[in-house]
Amino acid sequence: MPKLLTSIVVILLAALSIERAHAQTSEDVDIEIYGRAHLSLDQLGDGESSGLNVSSNLSHLGFRGDYDINQDYEVFFQIEQLIRYGQRGSELASRDSFAGIRSDMGSVRIGYFEPPGTTLRSRVDMFNSRIGDARNIASGNNMAFDVRFRNGIHYTSPTLQGFTFDLQYTPHDDTGPTVSNDQEGLSARVTYTTDALYLGLAYQEYEEFALTPQAWRLGMEYSFSSSWMMTGYYQRAEQLEGGPRDVYGVGLAYLFGDYALRSQWYTSSANNDPNTGASMWVVGLDRRFTRRFSGYLVYGLTDNEPAADFSVSAGGRDTGLTPLLGETATALSLGMIFNF
Repeated sequence: MPKLLTSIVVILLAALSIERAHAQTSEDVDIEIYGRAHLSLDQLGDGESSGLNVSSNLSHLGFRGDYDINQDYEVFFQIEQLIRYGQRGSELASRDSFAGIRSDMGSVRIGYFEPPGTTLRSRVDMFNSRIGDARNIASGNNMAFDVRFRNGIHYTSPTLQGFTFDLQYTPHDDTGPTVSNDQEGLSARVTYTTDALYLGLAYQEYEEFALTPQAWRLGMEYSFSSSWMMTGYYQRAEQLEGGPRDVYGVGLAYLFGDYALRSQWYTSSANNDPNTGASMWVVGLDRRFTRRFSGYLVYGLTDNEPAADFSVSAGGRDTGLTPLLGETATALSLGMIFNF
């Protein structure tokens, strides 16, 4: 039996077993099975040639639940698997998977999941997991600030006057035991949220064998009205091979009826080596057919300086094409998203 089918069967049998146990007791264990099928047809170019591709874009299947220990404490869990529809299966629990406890004092969870700096970027990214994903610039060319930490320990505070604080630490971002706590990771974020405004500041670092890359991220999302929304992003990355970089980005969306027109621009400065910067432009049109199903058309390009090879089609996608050095990466994408 293929690995993908085996993993799906394991998830479904586990969920059914829990539901059966729930039916036989008087205690409430809330279980939810959920997922997303996100597929696209992409015409990708590397600056000299182009071709038609099929991509599965952060498609996933998972189940999550919670249980009231008493009136003050609740235990919760999630197991989520990446699904590669177009190519092959994926390992069980390959996406955010954790267990934890929450109360009025906040929540603590342990597992494998995205750190606060990553979720800040995805919140203000107009094209998350699509052509033109901000990770093409913010995590391109040796900047790996959008990866999950293994063995993560995460605290989320209660929201007070719109402010929330997140802190995540991993003692060893690798498999197996450790006595030296090498490959540590740390990420922290403070956010302020109102009905119209989201504002977040995050710090993130992870230990490698030679360097400890670190980044400050500032993200903003503001709704001018029910139709207009704007995003902004800044990143300062240091301790990188080649030297530091600055990343800037802005996005704009206009919603009308069942349609949404959106665009985004991101740029990275050169590092210590000359001509290593790039700029990305992307524009797209969404069509919502139902609450669960939507389609979109997106066009984007990344203009690289002579010594750079930033992509426009990577970041949360199975099919990401690295352009030729100094060339312009192009992409035209027709996609569908089904949430269940």
